[in-house]
Amino acid sequence: MSGNGETDPVEWISNREGLDGCEFLVLLNGPNQRLFRITDGKSLECQRAYIGMQTDYQRYTELRQSYAGPLVRLEADVEIAVTESEKEFDVVSDAMEALSRDTVGKKYVTVGAISGCVIRVVDARLSKQLEYLQAVEASNFPWEPESGYTLLASNNETRGVGIYFRSGRRGFMMPVCGEAPCIASHAADLNAFIAEGRDNFGMELTGGKWLTEPVL
Repeated sequence: MSGNGETDPVEWISNREGLDGCEFLVLLNGPNQRLFRITDGKSLECQRAYIGMQTDYQRYTELRQSYAGPLVRLEADVEIAVTESEKEFDVVSDAMEALSRDTVGKKYVTVGAISGCVIRVVDARLSKQLEYLQAVEASNFPWEPESGYTLLASNNETRGVGIYFRSGRRGFMMPVCGEAPCIASHAADLNAFIAEGRDNFGMELTGGKWLTEPVL
């Protein structure tokens, strides 16, 4: 698809052979964002959808809590009311992160989360485009003061995300439509990781950074 911008991704996935029993969610980015669920070669446009294990979805519904965030957000020094869609996004995001933590130690792998970090896509208010969101997690434990990770996002022409672990000095690049869905990185520090994403994949990774590098 990266080599042919005219390809319809929904039709392309639906018509591929050897995907019986597989499910996909396809979110189209354009003037009007559209969501499709593909199951066994059949596509259905929908407003809300999930794929995966029924038991996990049931647990997700149990972990959902009522919205407890702010009712207004400050944008360019102007207070703007939080919309119902934004509230729902926060509720779903929190529940998905809780679900990823809830599955730690179980025999199957949580899909869509790395170290409890959920990959999130939002219909951005300012750009009016679908954008990957960033995330940062830092350790509060005195015995691991320099632990944590940062999830960086590239929302330019080459979209994707990259996650870098501070103390382990290891990361993973996930460029959209790349030759491989996930590429390991042994960059020596966060700045080198960002440069690797730009030089090797054309990704402009941005997100949370720490002021100092861990001492080995």
